[in-house]
Amino acid sequence: MKVTFSIRENEETVPTDLRDPPVVLYGPHHQWKGLLDTHPVDLLVIEKGHYTRPSGGPKQEPWEDMVDSVPPKHRPKVIIESWRSDPTLWQYGPTSKPTTTRWREAGCNINCCTIKATSIGGAITQERLLVVRTRIDCQAQWTWDSLDRDMSVIRPMGNLLTPPGLIPRKSYSQSGSTHTPHSLHDPMPNQIGAWIQTEKGVPRLLKEEVARGLGIPKGYEAEVSHKSLQRTSPLFHWEYISFSLQHLFNHPTATPTRTTQGPKTGNNLSRATTPLNNNVFDWHPPDLSLPV
Repeated sequence: MKVTFSIRENEETVPTDLRDPPVVLYGPHHQWKGLLDTHPVDLLVIEKGHYTRPSGGPKQEPWEDMVDSVPPKHRPKVIIESWRSDPTLWQYGPTSKPTTTRWREAGCNINCCTIKATSIGGAITQERLLVVRTRIDCQAQWTWDSLDRDMSVIRPMGNLLTPPGLIPRKSYSQSGSTHTPHSLHDPMPNQIGAWIQTEKGVPRLLKEEVARGLGIPKGYEAEVSHKSLQRTSPLFHWEYISFSLQHLFNHPTATPTRTTQGPKTGNNLSRATTPLNNNVFDWHPPDLSLPV
């Protein structure tokens, strides 16, 4: 997969030794205009994890105007949006009727699923609403990874924390409440500065520790800004949808498939279930009467 361009917030920083795409833009939304004309892509990823308030009306966002500005055959084949979980309740959210109607009229199928990071291998309590829009003319068939997962498995945050000897003693609180997550038993809260219980006391979560929980590579935690972490979806969600991307155009021809509703926490707009057996059921009870 080749990354063509990236658009970032003003003053947003990334580690200096990471390889940037050929085009990196910052700032005002007017820079979206005409971008797909000069830099067409097959996959467009929109990170909306930092949006906490719904829009006041059914208006398009600048990136949607950018998609509409190019001919239908030149638009991205797949658009993936990553949101917090609460936009499912917004009147004009990404899964609302006005939004889905607008995209269907533009020639796209829509699939959505709310997924917990802890249910797909993560040790951080973060949910993401993944909204996938695929062009109908591309004959793309989106299916959620429906592999059976043990939802009762909880991955504690202990291995992601800074060793106690490197944290100043003054950073510890005297005691935590009964609801304070414990490093040996509970996943990490998705909040920098949250109180956690450890064997040495009750410290606050550091920015570097939350970065590790989100899957930021080791050595880059300190270079990622606080603002960038707030709008970053966990690595586990992108690994999860890689299955769907691999089978987007070359659909498996296996026999009766499992349901494609995603994990048990999912909330899908589009569902496909196991094919029904068309064989006629014809059974008669045997004669159990005693001989005369």
